Amino acid sequence: MSKKTGYKAVRICSVPLYGGEVHLILSRKQMQAAADAYGAKINAEGFAGQFARLERGGGRERRYLIGVYEGGLSTLAHELGHAALDILQVAGIDAHSGNGEPFCYLLGHLFDECAPAVAKKVMRS
Repeated sequence: MSKKTGYKAVRICSVPLYGGEVHLILSRKQMQAAADAYGAKINAEGFAGQFARLERGGGRERRYLIGVYEGGLSTLAHELGHAALDILQVAGIDAHSGNGEPFCYLLGHLFDECAPAVAKKVMRS
């Protein structure tokens, strides 16, 4: 567990151009701890994965939580899709503009950042 966050994220990466951070979390318990740290209410039970946007300071601090509990890379891709759409919406960018390039480039970047940690978890299972 990080003293800075109050929960354990296995990967933290910045969101280029749009701001915020993506925190990859691989357990329901740590996802709940992350929500608690922000005073948010979530229910991680019964889902293979989960996405949540948490904000402080009127949106000046944004964390995009990606929970991958089961299912591996396919669950990661699914949850990152939710995150990319939300990030673009917050930034006022149409995800479909330019043949969907803003969405696709952002999704590709986030997947490249997070996939190794999820693949490592799958290999241990």
